[in-house]
Amino acid sequence: MAEVRADFAPYRDEIRDCTCLLCGEVACALSDVRDFGGRRHLAACVALLGALMAGEHVRRSYAEMAAEAREAKAVRLAEAEAAGASPATLAAIERGYAKYAGFMVDGIGAGMTPGGVR
Repeated sequence: MAEVRADFAPYRDEIRDCTCLLCGEVACALSDVRDFGGRRHLAACVALLGALMAGEHVRRSYAEMAAEAREAKAVRLAEAEAAGASPATLAAIERGYAKYAGFMVDGIGAGMTPGGVR
């Protein structure tokens, strides 16, 4: 494990607080409770280190991720409004809910009104 840490040392500033897909997979794999042997995490680290060494890693800051999310939400709102969505649906999109199989969800539905969104 010390060898892996030493290999990442030159790239520490580049990957700190990065939200790119490779860095995200490393974080998700690290918290995967089903990955008892650490295989997923090791594979993610190997992929990230390979991209870093090849100069293929593209840093994505939290500010960039937030800007992309705001832009995507604005597009969803504009499309829903153009399609004649109800005020309740527009409010749900504004709060960050997404449509899945015909109903609005955010994972567990926390914050939704008892009557749902029409």
